[in-house]
Amino acid sequence: MTCARNAWQRLGAMPPEEAMQKYIMIVSELYPTWASGSSMKGKGGASADPSSAKGPMGPVFSTFVHEEESDNELKLDAIHASAREGEADELLKHIAAGVSVNLSDSEGRTPLHWAVDRGHLNVIDLLIGRNADVNAQDKEGQTPLHYAAVCDREAIAELLVKHNADKDVKDNDGNTPVVLCESAWKWMHSGS
Repeated sequence: MTCARNAWQRLGAMPPEEAMQKYIMIVSELYPTWASGSSMKGKGGASADPSSAKGPMGPVFSTFVHEEESDNELKLDAIHASAREGEADELLKHIAAGVSVNLSDSEGRTPLHWAVDRGHLNVIDLLIGRNADVNAQDKEGQTPLHYAAVCDREAIAELLVKHNADKDVKDNDGNTPVVLCESAWKWMHSGS
């Protein structure tokens, strides 16, 4: 799962006050100006513009950023990095060289998972056009539609559903994209 909500959930059974302080410390370290609402630059120069990525609780952050900069053994192939960064031309080169659009990284994420998490609609459209599996599940059982629902990316979620993304697939915690969707997207909560 992505975004700030997952970062909060990862704090586990810690007392709420302590968990909130740790969460604020992590977000402040990654995005020193997040509280002011100005454009943000995280470690490694990754920018996040709160005006373009807002969720129901304010700016939406990817938890992948913390993983990428930690000592975790996250293994990414070039195709994942291109999807993550929204580099359509580079992505096309990898596909032309025979790299599968459904290649999984060490966490089971496909290039489509990465593009959805980062909100790159053009890359998502490109991947779907080259037969990316819209129902691919990562190691947590989450599909790109789960990511779109959690990150409050309605246009992306709607595109995925139009390309047969399953709204009822359950992740390892038993949650469907519909359950995780906190927004009032009538098309998401309706039968089809």
